[in-house]
Amino acid sequence: MKKIFILILLSSIAMLSAVPNYFPRTTLAELCVVQGTNECDLALFQLNEVLNNTNRGEFIAANLFHDDINLGSVSVEQRISDLSVEVYPTIFFNRENSVLGEPESNTYSNIVNNYKFSASPLKMDITSFNPETGAITVTVKLIDPELSLINQKLGLVLVQSNMNAYNNVACQFLWHNINLAGVGTEVTFNDNFTLSPDSNPDNLWAAAFVEVSNQVILQSTSTLPLPDYYLRCAYNWDGNNIVCESNTNFLSEPLWIFNLGAAENFNMRIVVDNAPANWYFNYCDEEGNCYPGSIAMPLTLASGEAKGFHLNLMVGASGTAHFHFEITSSHLGTFIIPFVCYTTDPVSDDISQVPLVMTLQRNYPNPFKNMTSFPVKAYKEGYATIQIFNLKGELIAEIDSHPIHQGENKIEWIAPSYLVNGIYFYRLKEQPSALYKMLLIK
Repeated sequence: MKKIFILILLSSIAMLSAVPNYFPRTTLAELCVVQGTNECDLALFQLNEVLNNTNRGEFIAANLFHDDINLGSVSVEQRISDLSVEVYPTIFFNRENSVLGEPESNTYSNIVNNYKFSASPLKMDITSFNPETGAITVTVKLIDPELSLINQKLGLVLVQSNMNAYNNVACQFLWHNINLAGVGTEVTFNDNFTLSPDSNPDNLWAAAFVEVSNQVILQSTSTLPLPDYYLRCAYNWDGNNIVCESNTNFLSEPLWIFNLGAAENFNMRIVVDNAPANWYFNYCDEEGNCYPGSIAMPLTLASGEAKGFHLNLMVGASGTAHFHFEITSSHLGTFIIPFVCYTTDPVSDDISQVPLVMTLQRNYPNPFKNMTSFPVKAYKEGYATIQIFNLKGELIAEIDSHPIHQGENKIEWIAPSYLVNGIYFYRLKEQPSALYKMLLIK
């Protein structure tokens, strides 16, 4: 039965794109602090713990000291002002997620873990940095065909470690306008930081990031060293919230494995942590080859190579499954990509007696320029209403009483021209507890 299931999906997999239109996102944290408070010291300590347990391809951080003649600067104060910081400490993750005041245990690490497999429409590289002169060159490439960036911001940050007993101290911010239109478009920026006479070149490093609409950082990078053997995974769907029906076949959107280190031979398999009876866990690649998940299969990736896969599940009894990809090698150790899948089932076999049950899924594209679509799965014909809110929680749009049929539906929305770029939230009025986030970039 498993073999039949695998063969059925071969033709549909083979038609999918074999080139990723996103790149793993590097999360940037900006911690705004002052010297001499217990709250700020605890925040610095917790942030350092996260840095010690991650690599700089996944996560980078800079500490912004407020009103400090030894650790601050004019451009750092301006950045703190732009962030509208009123409480110290306040930390921003990609500027879209913030924590005010003294953090509870594991607060920062939990947020960073939530970003671990996130995707970015941009690929960035600092191609040169001279800590003796402050000269820096950065390239930014657009790889998402659905996105254009017009009059957005490129930020450059000079950071120093071992500065008055503090690490990762932001010393200077530089800014450029950035415009990218069309997949494959690439721009290069050259600039110079102003170095302090007493700065130590051995302790200086630089970061760069692209920020849109003063609200979200889409991508960042740094000059800090990366591991020699280094894998990343990225996907633009919710792997911790996979919804499907019982007794069905499920094929996921692609997830991409990026080998950002040296060439390596890996083994790859699916490990089931717990699942209902009669569930089978397989996967397929973008070329149409499918594999039984329980058997470790060889995976060879050259340096810089990416390979796409799809979860290929046979879902049996209703319930929730926890499982993960396990990728191992002699140099890498074990790399884990976790998933959670659950079923949403009708309460009766007689569809006429089933109440209107709908599931809203992630919109696409996201980020979007003008139009986006909201997938809705329904178990009975009826009507669905999509509500859209701004950051203040105000209802700014409503797609009212859209007719839907049993099965998969797609509700399209064209953003009104008066809406500004930034983050918006949406939900299904009939399912108000599930609130999702989307990014408008005109």
